[in-house]
Amino acid sequence: MRKNVVAVSSFTPLVGLLELVKQTNHRCFPVTEESRFKGMICIEDIMKVFYPYLPTIEKYRSLMPFYKEDLENDLLNVEVDPELIDLLMVEDIMNFDVPTVSEDDDLENAYRTLKNSRLSVLPVVRGDELIGVIGLFDIIYYLLKKKGING
Repeated sequence: MRKNVVAVSSFTPLVGLLELVKQTNHRCFPVTEESRFKGMICIEDIMKVFYPYLPTIEKYRSLMPFYKEDLENDLLNVEVDPELIDLLMVEDIMNFDVPTVSEDDDLENAYRTLKNSRLSVLPVVRGDELIGVIGLFDIIYYLLKKKGING
């Protein structure tokens, strides 16, 4: 588990979040208010702002052949209203229903939960307080260290 977590507030503007992604190269950020875990915001959530279709339509388009090519073309050609970007906050596009693990959960449960989520890291919580994150790298590193392999 990594305890030094870069988290954002639900009131962080989208422009500020984009700058943070650029600075940290992270794909996902926990959203907190006064150390209380509220949800997650990921690159994929940001991309939804640029999709020209509603999520329900996206679901059906994904069943069509050549979907990826169409989406890439649509995404590259979409017109984005600068005012919309200025007004959007993390709260507008974040995920509120996010799987978490407790600091007391075993590694197997953390791995299974991570594998079943679409997240690159899982929030580790104590009650509703964010105390860290765990990702696949953390799990692999722990297992290698446990076997005496230090990197």
